[in-house]
Amino acid sequence: MLPIIYITTNKNKSIYKSNNIFTKIKDRFSINLEEEIFIEKFNLNIFNICIPQNINKQSYLRNISIAKNFVKNKKAILAPKIYRKFDYNLFNDFQKRLFAFSVVKSLQLILRLKNKSIRNSYITVYDSSDNVNKCIIQELCKHCKCIILLSKKLNNMFQLREDIIKKYGVACIITSNKEYAFNNCDFIIASRDVSFLYKDIPIWHINNLHISNNFNRIYIDDVTYSWNIDNNIFSIELLGAILSQFNNNENIENCLKENKICLNEIKFNNKILNF
Repeated sequence: MLPIIYITTNKNKSIYKSNNIFTKIKDRFSINLEEEIFIEKFNLNIFNICIPQNINKQSYLRNISIAKNFVKNKKAILAPKIYRKFDYNLFNDFQKRLFAFSVVKSLQLILRLKNKSIRNSYITVYDSSDNVNKCIIQELCKHCKCIILLSKKLNNMFQLREDIIKKYGVACIITSNKEYAFNNCDFIIASRDVSFLYKDIPIWHINNLHISNNFNRIYIDDVTYSWNIDNNIFSIELLGAILSQFNNNENIENCLKENKICLNEIKFNNKILNF
């Protein structure tokens, strides 16, 4: 299998946004190879490289480029877990689909705990025109018939709705009215800021750096998977990089079942949620 460059960061250190000569030097000396793992079963090398939490886009891309140079194989697969807004653009197709599956599956489990079914629940996706939500909406359409697409880009949404009707037979509600979209749903998938919300609706935050002090609401921004091989607990990003090299990965749910991989933890701000 192709090697994997698993790029992570030290969550205990502060997040900053800077691109000057001083941060270039600081960042360069903060990038290091944390661990090299060999999974004999797959003849797979995983290089865990730690980079700083500098979320300036130029600095982020420069630091990723430096991290890639730690591995000689130029075909190595990236698995970045820093800032999802940027990370997502570096995912391969399978990683994107696994992320979407993870969002929908964890959402489904939480609704079930509330004695609700995903099929009959109203799910608002905001902003539904964001690229990161494309695969999520497609995955939602397989399970849910009540989807609210919230965006100001209504023309794009009308075309998306037509495509969804043709492919999945689901007629989504399209709106630019936030009050309507948030007051008439059971769950929110948010790639934009929704900190202004007061209603206690569960939220799946695509932004994995979002911080909230509202402890009365369920927030999610990550999940992990358990797999009975060397590492045992896998992030979405790393698991996606591994499974993307399997032949039987077209149907994600079947791929997970065949390899005895289970959703393990639902998290927010790196803390495990208990229900």
